[in-house]
Amino acid sequence: MSRISKGFTLVEVLLASLLSGLLIVLVISAYLAGARLFENELSQSDLFWSGQQAAETMAARIRESQAATDPQSDRLTLWWRDLDNDASAEADELLTYSVSGESLLETTGGTGRGLARAVHSLVFSYDGLTDPKLVTATLTLSSESTVITIESVARIRNQ
Repeated sequence: MSRISKGFTLVEVLLASLLSGLLIVLVISAYLAGARLFENELSQSDLFWSGQQAAETMAARIRESQAATDPQSDRLTLWWRDLDNDASAEADELLTYSVSGESLLETTGGTGRGLARAVHSLVFSYDGLTDPKLVTATLTLSSESTVITIESVARIRNQ
């Protein structure tokens, strides 16, 4: 009599299940690693573009300004617009850039708005402290293990 096999043995089924399980674990691990990498790259990109937009906004406002008043290394105050055409700077015509906590603030007329988040430092340098004509803003942003530094140089309009 010959014996005909009709199916798999228990050892074969267990071995196939083990190999399938390992393959599933590898696929899920690769997917999760890719998702973490994508999330990290997206966070870095958001941080960079937030800083870039803030630097471009500051440079545009510097170019539109009448003069820099009280130039300091950690904040910049500009006589932005002469709204009443009297050739003197009043409080509502001044624009100030400063860091509060981890936010870059643009303040005019007592009202501030945030330009960037995760700000580590903001440093201004000038071509002269008495009557600056050229302003360099160096903005450093940091988040987790990412540090991004953006530098913007602008000339004050009437200088």
